[in-house]
Amino acid sequence: MEPLFEAIGRITPRNVSKGLADFLEMAGINKTADFVAGQIVTACVLVSITGILATLYLWPGFMPALANAIAEIVPTVEGDASNAAAYTLFATVAIAFFSIFTLMFAYAFILLAVDARKKQVEGVLPDFLQLSAANVRAGMPVDQALWFAARPEFGLFAKEVEIAARRTFGGEPFGQSLDKLAARFNSRYLKRSIALIKQGIASGGEMGEILERTGSDIRNMQILFKEVSASMLAYVIFILVASIIGSPFLFGVSYKLVNMLETVFERAPPMENIPTALPITPTAPPIKSGEFLVFAFFACTLTAACASFIIAVVQTGNKKNGAKIAPIFVLVTWVILAIILLALDFLFKGIM
Repeated sequence: MEPLFEAIGRITPRNVSKGLADFLEMAGINKTADFVAGQIVTACVLVSITGILATLYLWPGFMPALANAIAEIVPTVEGDASNAAAYTLFATVAIAFFSIFTLMFAYAFILLAVDARKKQVEGVLPDFLQLSAANVRAGMPVDQALWFAARPEFGLFAKEVEIAARRTFGGEPFGQSLDKLAARFNSRYLKRSIALIKQGIASGGEMGEILERTGSDIRNMQILFKEVSASMLAYVIFILVASIIGSPFLFGVSYKLVNMLETVFERAPPMENIPTALPITPTAPPIKSGEFLVFAFFACTLTAACASFIIAVVQTGNKKNGAKIAPIFVLVTWVILAIILLALDFLFKGIM
């Protein structure tokens, strides 16, 4: 299957493949960009077909309603032409929607892998640099000091340093090996540390002092960032409660109000037959309760997703980390909305 996926992946533009290759390298996925692109394209096609068939099966009245809507908007399109236009429009929108959904899922999966590797390297980088500084002060050259500092307890980063060491021993320039090491992680701390090391070697600086001060500064920055995140806890709680509890509650109450008004006007006699001294005539809500429920569902979903990215920025400084908690936020919001609707139905059961 690998040659087939690579052949499919070659239809993607070269600049997209190059960007995907860099992304895969930072994620530690040892697959070619064409192979992964082929898998993503195949997944988009399969998910789109499955989604279209599932929509037609679960919602059989959707296509006739869409055809009637097209016939009303464009009076010249009737009969078979309106049906063909409805199927064409539905297929186009459905393929675009499910393809975008699949692409977002694939992007989030790779992004989480990139972020996990970044956290691993930044967690051990200060200790690695300070141990390298001790090796330099013991009389080792800089390259050997770095390689001997790659202890097994540093995990993934130690393995990547060993790979870079083998490149250097194979004749690759030391600076080039460091650049390739930095390209394997999406870490600003690592990239800046390597830039300082290269600049210190080129200028003949005191490498032991440079390595030790760099490791100390990185550790201080990490501690400061944790303190700032802790001080923002109140804002995080407010956003969490407003998005996961407040939003479903307000939409649930609004839906019940629309539903009650709709029921009242269905059972009431025509208003024109009732004499009234008011200058206005009460009318039924222009929006149906079912339509409002669909709107509430999508609005709560969007609110929960946005809240997850805002909390990720406040807590970690990187909005991309919101992809980890967004599905949990959305699922909890759906559950709370369903509970609120059931509770309101139970409370107003006797009234209606």
